[in-house]
Amino acid sequence: MIKQIECRGTPYEIGFTHGILAAPEIERCITFYATLFSKTSKCTWPQVQDTAKTFESQIKQKWPRFYQEMQGIADGSKHDILDIVAINVRTEIAFGLFSDGCTSLFWETSGRKFLGQNWDWYPEQKENLIGLTIFQESLPTIKIITEAGIIGKIGLNSAGVGVCFNAIRARGLSITRMPVHLGLRTVLESTSTTQAIEKLEAAGMASSAHMLIADCSGEAIGLEFTSSTFAKIKKDGKGRIVHSNHMLREHEGFVAPVWMEDSPVRIERMSYLTEEFEGKEVEWGNFSALFEDESGYPEAICRAREGKSEAATLFNIVIDLREKKAVVKIGRPRRVQKYLVPSTRNSFLHISTARNQLNQFTKMSITVQILQTGSVTIRPTAYTQPADRPVLLRRLRFLTDRTWMPSSLPIHTFLITHPEGPILFDTGMSPHCNDAGYFPFWAPTIKMMSQMHIKEDEGIVTLLHEKGVEPKDLKAVIVSHVHHDHSGGLEDLAKAPIFMSKEHWEAFKSPVKATIEGAAPSHWPKNFTPKFLDPSGEAIGPFEKSYPITSDGKIVAVDTPGHVPGHVSLVVFADETTYFLTGDATYDLSCLDKEVTDGVNDDPFTAVNTLKKIKEFARQRPLVVLPSHDNETIQRLEEKTVYAPTEL
Repeated sequence: MIKQIECRGTPYEIGFTHGILAAPEIERCITFYATLFSKTSKCTWPQVQDTAKTFESQIKQKWPRFYQEMQGIADGSKHDILDIVAINVRTEIAFGLFSDGCTSLFWETSGRKFLGQNWDWYPEQKENLIGLTIFQESLPTIKIITEAGIIGKIGLNSAGVGVCFNAIRARGLSITRMPVHLGLRTVLESTSTTQAIEKLEAAGMASSAHMLIADCSGEAIGLEFTSSTFAKIKKDGKGRIVHSNHMLREHEGFVAPVWMEDSPVRIERMSYLTEEFEGKEVEWGNFSALFEDESGYPEAICRAREGKSEAATLFNIVIDLREKKAVVKIGRPRRVQKYLVPSTRNSFLHISTARNQLNQFTKMSITVQILQTGSVTIRPTAYTQPADRPVLLRRLRFLTDRTWMPSSLPIHTFLITHPEGPILFDTGMSPHCNDAGYFPFWAPTIKMMSQMHIKEDEGIVTLLHEKGVEPKDLKAVIVSHVHHDHSGGLEDLAKAPIFMSKEHWEAFKSPVKATIEGAAPSHWPKNFTPKFLDPSGEAIGPFEKSYPITSDGKIVAVDTPGHVPGHVSLVVFADETTYFLTGDATYDLSCLDKEVTDGVNDDPFTAVNTLKKIKEFARQRPLVVLPSHDNETIQRLEEKTVYAPTEL
């Protein structure tokens, strides 16, 4: 699973976040290049560091922000600064002895402006790719796919500027000029193609390569450069620029051999493929399909490691500059393993394992709103008990407790807006829960152990109406578990698709058992059987698997058992914030932080393990944790307060 990281703050803070969260990938990246330099250049890593040192002083003097970011990466990943400088100037250190091969294309048609490429490199480096989102004051927001530890690569920004990259093997090096990967970052800190090129020309480039730079206005330039020359490739008569891994323009004093025999062939093939669309409108799907071409396999546009081809396509990116959106396919696009959807408005956080499905992004923001369906007062022993207390004793203490908590607990449900439709997490308590006969006479425990406070206008359907949402409009209702204060609105939402984990349903499908355990199955929809969450998602942080709710992977459920079997929580990757909706995995942040479980569960040690996982997830990424029964949840949501877990 590709790691996605959001960075913000000062250059050092941006780098430190990158470094600490991508430390394993950075370690492997350095090892990968140490091996490659040894193989191709006969250089030991200390020798590589010595070469990097000649660039270090130049970067520190001329581009101090970039140097500070690299220092942050070094400190965060616990590496020497020269290790980080070395991988950021790996093109210059290689001095033309190795280069990653790629095919890139810009194409402007009537009303559409597409930019894309396949990035080809040794497959061993695929596990070290990361997605970076970089927020900087007074600069565009940047979205890139990069090799861990490298601050500039391929992507787009919030100003609608995108860049693709083609390595070119040509001798010539100037340590006083800007290294290639810093140049890619410079492009993505620009607000137009013109501004980007002006910056690069002013700095000069340290070595040879090609950047395909375009913006949302349709201005596009293929910029070839060496350590002392620049050459511009403009759109042809059909609005295209195609490039691969050899020079297409003359560069005085430089000889750039065609080091990959298939490089000219790939340009010819891409040009031929685009000719086939003569007179047709080019859409996202058929533009993207151009990069799946395997003519000349394995040395094709969609490259494979086979025969004499040592490299393979590690990712494909397609950018719609007009819409400022992109899709990245990790792996060969003909055999996609993962999809990652970056956008300049949202986070690099969207992965799906669907093979033939393109995750679509629209301009609609993802938001989380709280709908409070009353409150409840409970016994202190229901709120929490020691995890090491025997289960039977926990139950006995709970059933014999005659005191009440000093204050009531809210019963929150959560409405998430998403381009695919509104999603509801839990349905809350029914306004009729205090009516005579709502709970069967033979199950008096619920009313004995809790005092329920809810008004008629606090039911879930009324609250949805206030938000302009009809039950039939809901894309999904996700039920964390069926205790009545989380599923009390189900009978009013029968027209909506209702999901829960299969494990939970198996544990609670018996009406008698469900009632004894605190549910109200007599008030579920008639002949109710839920849809089961699909466990096809990959691991998210410490959670071994996930249940995708939306096709773009922005909303997923994860297993958080303990309170009851099969309990799930919801993770929402919103614009600039990740929300964790706990359900009853914890009643409040204090219990979470102290790793204290509720007092009514029968599996306290599993519950504690779940709390540890949530805390670990919060250490891995900024996380706004929103328990369903915490009186401070509303304020935390309004202020987007990030949870900082305490070490025990």
